[in-house]
Amino acid sequence: MTSIPVSIVIVHYKTEASTLSLIKNLSQIKEIIVIDNSQSKTLEKKLQPYQNCQVVINSFNTGFAHACNQGLLLSSLNHVLFLNSDLEINLSQIKQLLKILKEKKLTALAPTFLNGKGELDPNYRKPIPNFISLLTEFSPLHKFMSQPAAPLTLAGACLLVDKDQFLEIGAWDEQFFIWFEDSDLSKRLLDDGHPFEVTDQVEIIHQGGESFENKASKWKLEVFFLSLRVFSKKYFSFAQHQTLKKLTHRFSKNNLYPLNKDIRASIIVPNMRGELLDKFIEDNYHFFDFTQDELIIVSSAEQKWELRRKYPQIIFIYITQNKGFAPTVNTGFRRATGKWIGTINDDVILEKDWLKNLISEADLYVKENKIQVGSISPIVENPGNKIESFGVNVLKHGKALKNTTINQHYKSTNAFNAAVVLLNREALTKLGFFDETFGSYLEDLDLGLRMSKNNYANITTDKVKILHLGQQTSGQMPIYKSWWDVKNWWLLTIKHTSLIGWLKYGPQIILERLRNLSGLAKAIYIFKIKMKTIS
Repeated sequence: MTSIPVSIVIVHYKTEASTLSLIKNLSQIKEIIVIDNSQSKTLEKKLQPYQNCQVVINSFNTGFAHACNQGLLLSSLNHVLFLNSDLEINLSQIKQLLKILKEKKLTALAPTFLNGKGELDPNYRKPIPNFISLLTEFSPLHKFMSQPAAPLTLAGACLLVDKDQFLEIGAWDEQFFIWFEDSDLSKRLLDDGHPFEVTDQVEIIHQGGESFENKASKWKLEVFFLSLRVFSKKYFSFAQHQTLKKLTHRFSKNNLYPLNKDIRASIIVPNMRGELLDKFIEDNYHFFDFTQDELIIVSSAEQKWELRRKYPQIIFIYITQNKGFAPTVNTGFRRATGKWIGTINDDVILEKDWLKNLISEADLYVKENKIQVGSISPIVENPGNKIESFGVNVLKHGKALKNTTINQHYKSTNAFNAAVVLLNREALTKLGFFDETFGSYLEDLDLGLRMSKNNYANITTDKVKILHLGQQTSGQMPIYKSWWDVKNWWLLTIKHTSLIGWLKYGPQIILERLRNLSGLAKAIYIFKIKMKTIS
């Protein structure tokens, strides 16, 4: 009997009976890949008799989009069918989907979904979201306005794709944990001119939501509306995003996905240059424990699928435009689900047990001092083995002073250095993320000052040491850095200097800001000299 030339990817999450039933009916499929996000103790053994099936067991729930990409990159065929386990689909329907996709030369194809009663499921007949449609749906306007016309959203519950074209548009966006990843995919297909369709020639029954029956409704609300905000921030204007954010606050006010107790820490690495990312992973991959840590890389460099194949445990988020350190890291924060949330520059080299030791030191500090830790940082050394930073303080006259002498176990300061830092999840939920107005530079000082003012300690410990190669990105853009220094020091000063502070230190503050301007003028002058030399 000839096998059907398609790879099926099933993301499994606590639906063992349904998954086994589905796979039992797919014996003619050439390749089935099951990504287990629920750490089932029995699923892999029960699937051993199926020669066409391979199982990948993730250490924790990595989210639907990431798991789908894992399966996609393991597939060996050019057509991949993503399936939820709670579907009723037969081989003839799969053959029909494959036939339609090939004949119409589509990038992606979804069937029509019926509910358990055999009726059209309205949840899978929604247009690709835009600002007006979401505004209408989640406000009283839905009583007076119908949804604007737009192509139907492809549903990830059953989606057939041409693998090469699917990879070309970036596949699934892993900044979505669950929900709105298919809306995002449909919008990218539409915007990029890739042909796709929801066909009425194939109808399948989808029981729907079985994976989430055991999840509390509060968890569902949190994740759904956080994913909606990720979608709106990605595609809509600032004003539109803020409108939807305020509108949906009655359902969820949190800015982080719900905590996953299986994850010790979520670490975000911002990146602009592909070669730095390659080196960072090569130097530091073995310093992460992927059984309990979540590594999230947010990059504006060219996407490298081979890198993603080599390191399937890493969550990769690719952004089209780098708007600075703060927006880039915040993108990773919004995807983080760990107990601690940290950020690391892509030009550092870590050491063994760095994360374990930082967390232990933070716990010990809380026990000894009876104050919550907002941030904890290691000693930062430069390539000459000199101390670059053992904590940083923002002085009242508008200047940052890095401590370069180690004379105590802990150093408590009013700010922190974001080259390597672990942040308190509770503090981020309460105070917000990096202020994106800063773009790049001084956003870490601002967040540290906010934490300090709200009684969260910023501490540095001498028990962990990292090597910072330093300015591998910004060092190539001196004018850019100098301009941000000028702009952001004024912003930081205005945000954090009281009237009394201005009265006491006004002349000194102005002098420091003039020094920033002098630095910018010098950078421009040196740049012009270099340009003349080249010409």
